[in-house]
Amino acid sequence: ATPDIEGYCHVVKEDLESPRLLYVGTEFGLFISLDGGLSWKRFANNLPKVAVRDLAIHPRDKALVIATHGRGIYIIDDLTPLRAITPDILDQTLAFLPTKPTYIRLPRQGRPFGGAGNFNGENPSEAVQIAYFMKRRHTFGRMRLEVYDAEGNFVNEFSAGKSAGINIVELPTRLPQPKAAPTNNRMALFGSAFPPSLPEGRYTVKIIKGKEEFSTEVEIGLEPKARETYPKADRDLAHKTLMRLYDMTERLGYVYFSLEAMHQQAEERAASVQAPLAEELKAFADETKSYKEGLVSLEGDFYVDEGENLREEISTLYLWISNYPGRPTDGQLRKTDLLEQRLGKVEQRFEDYRKTMERLNEQLQSAGLQPIAIKSFEAYRAD
Repeated sequence: ATPDIEGYCHVVKEDLESPRLLYVGTEFGLFISLDGGLSWKRFANNLPKVAVRDLAIHPRDKALVIATHGRGIYIIDDLTPLRAITPDILDQTLAFLPTKPTYIRLPRQGRPFGGAGNFNGENPSEAVQIAYFMKRRHTFGRMRLEVYDAEGNFVNEFSAGKSAGINIVELPTRLPQPKAAPTNNRMALFGSAFPPSLPEGRYTVKIIKGKEEFSTEVEIGLEPKARETYPKADRDLAHKTLMRLYDMTERLGYVYFSLEAMHQQAEERAASVQAPLAEELKAFADETKSYKEGLVSLEGDFYVDEGENLREEISTLYLWISNYPGRPTDGQLRKTDLLEQRLGKVEQRFEDYRKTMERLNEQLQSAGLQPIAIKSFEAYRAD
């Protein structure tokens, strides 16, 4: 008997790799010992205070399967951090812990609808798990996690877990979905729904805890089988091409929504002024609306009768390249260059509209009206 454990004991398991790591299922939950049973702590991370009737340790997946009474099955999907904890780590202010390798998975074909009788569990997260142990909870001051690439360039920043014990922060391996112009083309929509991954390689992770700094390294890479099959130079070229198309998607989206803002505001201002400024504003509104609509395809039935403009060509090409991790075809590389040239001409035309907007704004301000305003590209991406 021990005061650390609550409830009648149903099952006891010794870890398969670390003899000092013990698991006990009781009438009131799961308890874990890191020191061979000398002390115990309740495991309460998303596990309710419910009877745990049986436990199974998966030798391949390094997971603990928890069978409860009336609340289904729970799984601790990675025991690696727990297995790494030693008495020395327990005495440190902050210590990073190992986790299972995380791989960038290739896109796969969807499964057909199986009806209500099928059950599929969630796939493991593609995010890199950053695990660390803290002796005490961080209570004062900011605590953050920063990520840098192999060249020392800043990649991203996340809030860090502040709890005593094991904390896990997920580092996404994919960029956010691009901020794209609208479309009614299925393939283009799919192409802008699956963003590119971070480049393969090693990354430095820093935790800033008050005035203290702790760092470790993680590796982001493709699935082992894909790495063996496709040469790195080909994978790097594919990623570089995808990043170009991803960037083009956002640049075109910015032009589209900026033209939309110009069109709407010019129409509104035209109703508040007299000729000839009203006619100039109306003509500007009509022209920006017409040019904007020619950049995308919004007609069709989203299935067979679909159109294709610059927006759709960029995203559809992205979709085809993203489905294959090897070298893009020469035709795909040539088309990427051509699309970039076409987008450059669109951006030149947009700059002409911007200059017209600035000229109209001078007249609007002279008339005591609000000027036409559009966001910067940086504000558009951050919105």
